[in-house]
Amino acid sequence: MSPKFGGCNLERVCSQSAHSDLYRAFSEELQQPVMIKLLAARFPANSRTGMRFLRGGQLAVELEHVNIVRIFAAGQDHGRPYMLMEYLTGHSLDRILEVKSCVPWEVAAGIVRQAAKALDAANEKGIVHRAIEPSHIMLSPGGRATVLGFGLARMSEPQDAGITADGALVNVGAYSPPETGEGIPDVRADIYSLGCVFYHLLTGKPPFIGRDPLDYLHQHRTAPVWPVADLVPEIPSAISQVVAMMLEKSLSARLQKPTDLIALLDAAISPEVLGAKGLRPDTTMVSSTMEMLALRDKMTALVCDDQEYTLSLLQAMLRRLGVKVLVARTGRAAVSALEERREINMVVTDLKVPQLWGCHLLDAITNVRPELPILLTRGGEEAERIVNSNCYRVMQYFDRPLDVFALRSAVSSLET
Repeated sequence: MSPKFGGCNLERVCSQSAHSDLYRAFSEELQQPVMIKLLAARFPANSRTGMRFLRGGQLAVELEHVNIVRIFAAGQDHGRPYMLMEYLTGHSLDRILEVKSCVPWEVAAGIVRQAAKALDAANEKGIVHRAIEPSHIMLSPGGRATVLGFGLARMSEPQDAGITADGALVNVGAYSPPETGEGIPDVRADIYSLGCVFYHLLTGKPPFIGRDPLDYLHQHRTAPVWPVADLVPEIPSAISQVVAMMLEKSLSARLQKPTDLIALLDAAISPEVLGAKGLRPDTTMVSSTMEMLALRDKMTALVCDDQEYTLSLLQAMLRRLGVKVLVARTGRAAVSALEERREINMVVTDLKVPQLWGCHLLDAITNVRPELPILLTRGGEEAERIVNSNCYRVMQYFDRPLDVFALRSAVSSLET
């Protein structure tokens, strides 16, 4: 490669990834050090990845914010797309996490707050980052957090569909939102990804460790997140709840805007700040070790389901709450367990299990143990009719994929 690129003299490689190379360079025009990000040579300039990279750079040129890396230009040279950006001192969060594993919650909250301000500035321009991760957030010695990596950015409007087709899975990994590949993304996708980064900063690991992109996506969509407060009990409960709200799988339940996140962090860091908003009053998630221990050994749940993945999910969630779990894979096995095991004091069941089905299953459960509360792990019209009929002690039903946070809240609220 030529030592000159984009009108700059390349000096040294700063970092390399599967998709790009980052160089320190000197701009003769600007008369200052700069960074040049080059798309990896294996991607042709006219490929979908090349077009996406160039479009992301062109979008980022329009952004001017103290917490967003300044992009001076985006173009092609020597047949490779590039971005010319300001030179930043400091280290990216992935480098910091390699050394420190995790950081104090006050530092993590400050970094996330600055990143949220960057997302808000981009959102005002209609731009979605789509690749928030530790390697794309730089921390300078003075404490300034700067968001990089706008190579995958796009407008939150349909006009970019020709560059990134709806349904395409782009860079699915440890920080990808559950809705990846399901249409036009918006800023709530970036909030989820930033929540994964926040989780990593606080606990020393991302919420999920996957084997491959599909495994990651499956976990982001269906697997419960181990509560931050369970891993790091000294973190204030307000902070752990903010993380949980950022990591809601449902778009409607997740924090909606970066400004909401900033307000919550302000309230958690400095509750006396005038105008700072506290947590929403309907936040009832069991998120602390103390609350979980209060339930330990007081409840025994019978879980009835014939799908192994759902069984594993329910067992993991209930055990984290300290609930003893008995498993039945058929309706008749569930009824037999209720007849023999008097310590069972709640039932968590699918309506569609072998041997007994729907109302027949609930009739059998009610005949044996009419006092037991029942949670249904399948929604739909049948579940709604059952709840409205008041014929059974069904406390709540849940649509699939299961909202584990809502299910956990329902379990924790049942009287023992």
